[in-house]
Amino acid sequence: MTAKHQVAAAVDFGTHGTGWGWATIDAINDSPDHRKINYKSNHRGSPEATAKNLTALLLGADGKEVVARGFHAWRKWRQMKGTAEADRHGYAYAFKMALKPEVYNGDVPRGEGKVYLRNTRDVQKLISAYLREVRLEAVADITKRGYREEHIRWCLTVPAIWDENDRALMRNAAEEAGFPKDENSLLITREPEAAAVYCWIRHARVLGTDDAREHLDLSNPGDRFMVVDCGGGTIDITAFRLKVSPDGKPRLYEIGRPDGGKFGSEYVNVAFMDDYLTRVLGADVMSRAKQQCRHDLDDLEERWEREKVNLIVDQIDGRPRIIDPIRLRMGHHLWGLLDETKRRQLTGEYGAECGLVVREGDAQAIFDSAIEPILKTIEEQLAVMCRNDGYSNQREKLVIVGGFGRSEYLQACIHERFRDKAEVLVAEDPAAAVLFGAVHFCYDPDAIRARRSRYTIGLAVCKDFRHGVDPISSQVTGDDGLKCDIRFDRLVKADESVEVNEERARTYFPISKDQDKLAIKLFSSLEDEPEYATEESCKKLGEVTVDLAESKGKDPKERPVRIYLSFGGNQTQARAENPRTGEIQETTFDVDYLR
Repeated sequence: MTAKHQVAAAVDFGTHGTGWGWATIDAINDSPDHRKINYKSNHRGSPEATAKNLTALLLGADGKEVVARGFHAWRKWRQMKGTAEADRHGYAYAFKMALKPEVYNGDVPRGEGKVYLRNTRDVQKLISAYLREVRLEAVADITKRGYREEHIRWCLTVPAIWDENDRALMRNAAEEAGFPKDENSLLITREPEAAAVYCWIRHARVLGTDDAREHLDLSNPGDRFMVVDCGGGTIDITAFRLKVSPDGKPRLYEIGRPDGGKFGSEYVNVAFMDDYLTRVLGADVMSRAKQQCRHDLDDLEERWEREKVNLIVDQIDGRPRIIDPIRLRMGHHLWGLLDETKRRQLTGEYGAECGLVVREGDAQAIFDSAIEPILKTIEEQLAVMCRNDGYSNQREKLVIVGGFGRSEYLQACIHERFRDKAEVLVAEDPAAAVLFGAVHFCYDPDAIRARRSRYTIGLAVCKDFRHGVDPISSQVTGDDGLKCDIRFDRLVKADESVEVNEERARTYFPISKDQDKLAIKLFSSLEDEPEYATEESCKKLGEVTVDLAESKGKDPKERPVRIYLSFGGNQTQARAENPRTGEIQETTFDVDYLR
């Protein structure tokens, strides 16, 4: 943290909801146990106090003017629907998911009216517009306490399953929204990573105990735990061990592999709206409803959203079961689209007209469509923890965070599946865990000491040419014979632990005394041991060129070039040095470990 930063502020930009929080950097807040985090909970239009506002925008006809944001945008859009005013506006919700349009499904994300989600640039503009409003709101709160905007260090959260291209889009969107371009003033962290910091600082409640108030301390050196971040759009999972770092302070070391998928709570809504209602009401009715009475469908989805978090769950035959049906009121226009036979059937089940009863088994099937992939991912992560950090003689610890993590049925399913292998815990405040953890991380980025690399990182180097093995096209001539100039020299292996601020070095030499420069090309690969930098799995990250003109004509062994790879910043840095002259060339590139 540089001297100019007097405030640590974080934005948890989520699919369903987005929140911001901040803390002053001073002696009083240096103890994380007593750190005061300021945040907004009284969002305009929200039915209840919450740390996160709805990730929704109401835009003018030009697609640029922000008319309203969050719950307020949602309410105004509902009032506009079906009027001439709606033709002059557009509404967007859950648009974060459209950064990967090839893998989302159903009505997530949603663009209505004058809002179009045709490509990632459209999405980036929406994200920028939303983040700009968030930044202005947070800055207004911070500056009225006497601080200036340049005093703020920011942190922005991203899903663990996003790759460097996705994160680059998010950083660009944030910069367009007015956030600082300096990587030391805008940190990016994975959502489960932020949640892990929160769980380390705040005790988590143990599920399946007689005392519902029992908590487990995760702050003892040697503790290891998995974070299961269940959000609106994505589920993000990784694992950490708490160790004492060389500076004598406890720090988190990543021992898992960031994993997850697009099966958050929004996809429970998709299963209800697209699959269940289509089956019960009919495809033709749903098609007409989307055209003629979208307002009624929105009302029905809102009632489902409200009821789904209050499901009554019990253990039957050793398994969690939803034991009460969900009763929902249906709008008159939607009801009018049903034929007489269907209306009589639903009236008999509900006991009155305009009602829908979702039976226990159907509700369970809707939830299971998202929960089963979560359980499978947890199982896989347990295996990764053992592979990377050895087997534990104690039960593992799984900590549930995220808005979807409040679901009693989800909690019960995770506990039932893993109770023999792990203690299942719930964060003190699951919905706000990522946000508050991101503030703590922004305050002290060294809380995460080591991460695991998703990729193998290496250089393209010249080695002796192997006849009949190396490609003829790779052949170059050196002073001592033929060389292959595309051999992969590994510096970091995929899934290897890399400490923050760690530096790795190699020494290389030109292949000829007449060579007047040496180009160093860096590559990543998903393979552990790629042989050539030109393989399909390899991607070029960057290049640095060192001037060797001053030593031209000397023996190549007298002309070393030292390469340093430094980890731990928002970007990894490659530095090439000519020891003879002290000349240094640098480049930076993104990889899947973040600060």
